[in-house]
Amino acid sequence: MKIISFSILLLLLVVLNSCSTKKQSFFVVSGNENIEAGNDLVKYLSKTYPNQSFQVSNKIMEGEQNIILEIVSGVKYKNDEAFQIIGEGNQLKIQGETPRAIVNGVYGLLKEIGWNFYLSFEVPPVEPLPLIFSEVQINNAPLKEKRIVFNWHNFLSGCTGWDYEQWEQWIDNSSKIGFNTVMVHAYGNNPMQSFSMNGEDKEIGYLTSSQKGRDWGAQHVNDIRLMYGGEIYSDYEFGSKAAKVSETERSSAATSLMQKVFKHASQKSMEVCFAIDVDTWMANPQNVINTLPKECLFEIAGYNIVNPEHPEGKKYYKAQLNKLLSDYPEISMLAAWMRHPKKNPGLGSIWLKYDSKTLPEKWRQEYFEILKQHPELKDEQPYPGLFAISKIVEVYREILDEIRPDVELVLGSWRLDYPKQADPFMPDYCGFIPLDYNNFLDKPEVLQELAEVGKHRKLYPIVWAHHDDHRYVGRPYKPFKNFNTMLNRVNASGYGIIHWTTHPLDIYFTNTENQLWQNSENISLEKTSEDFSNSLLLTQR
Repeated sequence: MKIISFSILLLLLVVLNSCSTKKQSFFVVSGNENIEAGNDLVKYLSKTYPNQSFQVSNKIMEGEQNIILEIVSGVKYKNDEAFQIIGEGNQLKIQGETPRAIVNGVYGLLKEIGWNFYLSFEVPPVEPLPLIFSEVQINNAPLKEKRIVFNWHNFLSGCTGWDYEQWEQWIDNSSKIGFNTVMVHAYGNNPMQSFSMNGEDKEIGYLTSSQKGRDWGAQHVNDIRLMYGGEIYSDYEFGSKAAKVSETERSSAATSLMQKVFKHASQKSMEVCFAIDVDTWMANPQNVINTLPKECLFEIAGYNIVNPEHPEGKKYYKAQLNKLLSDYPEISMLAAWMRHPKKNPGLGSIWLKYDSKTLPEKWRQEYFEILKQHPELKDEQPYPGLFAISKIVEVYREILDEIRPDVELVLGSWRLDYPKQADPFMPDYCGFIPLDYNNFLDKPEVLQELAEVGKHRKLYPIVWAHHDDHRYVGRPYKPFKNFNTMLNRVNASGYGIIHWTTHPLDIYFTNTENQLWQNSENISLEKTSEDFSNSLLLTQR
């Protein structure tokens, strides 16, 4: 009898102990449009609270703890990326008008409980705040429409050396910080951008590696293991997998890689901007162009180029865009890209070498009519070339309206003086996306010029995290102070950051992006640096 009683008591203790240690269940309720955000939230909450249970659900679970990702319209949000998080009873609601707003809300919650996200790594909370729904009330919103991460595609230390896994990490981390657009530029011979017409394939180059693709300061060796310190490499060539394929696979490998990259960006509610060169010799493939009727061609600087206003010329440009948007349907912004316009264009530009005497007669008449409307302008380079490039912009818009009217069209180039130069010649629907090559954005005269342009067209200045020195040495620039106020002064619709590497740029990216959010507007570099240091120190305890 005593043995039976002891057994019953032992069983009761086991049951009671099991009940006391039972994990509390949380259900993250998300529809199909928020499934990625829901999965991310479950992953991070499971890491944060290992003694609780988190799982995705497609419906509210009665009597359980529910975190609801909910797209709600009709609420007076600041913009379509703003979010609010409201806790009450056994429900915590993350709400906004768009999937991107929900992503912002998910990471807004994770930051609130103690996570720190940076461009190249993340820091989990050492002592996370308890997940008590009734104590959570968060509202936040970005202050600019587009916030762009921009990686130049032909540099060995940048994305050319990345495989898909590194691209994926870069996109994910950028999104967690708060950026909403991925931008890629490819020079005219980049194998990720090709097309065919009249039986001719556009000539392509290489993705840069330590052995191939000599672009802009990338020096090559036949076997990188022969260099001092080369013993760290396991292969004779350093570069991405897509860069090390055979000659015949160059285009397909690069395209396949970037298709996966852009698809992943879209899944993470990131937009995609593609910068397509328009004026260089590489972007005007002679083997294709010379198959076109002579009446649609012009000759400039020893090259044949295509008249965008001629019906056969429009077919040429349409072949380009059809292939590009077919390969990468995720593209939401197209940047027609030109060399820096100046009196001596150089560096491979064909179109910017136009002068008024070489313009076709019809174009000459239009060009001089614009000069009459702007008496401050003289008939000198680069103005005839900018006028000619406006014809490419116009035909791109016509084609996009036919095949992808949702794609935004902008004009991009180096330095901050080109918007003022190009403004009289470009159609008003074309925004500008200038690179602040000289780190001059805070200069009063620059701000004044850009402000005039920003009054009547969209403007997205791109700041530089690190100088373009072809060697990628030295420390990064300091972020601009009061950056959101500065962008307001130029009437900017957004901004971007261009970079070659990830380390040691984490503080630059975090501070610059956080300055453009409602709850951290114009946050100081000192505060960001202090938070960054503290987050790392906590992990060492």
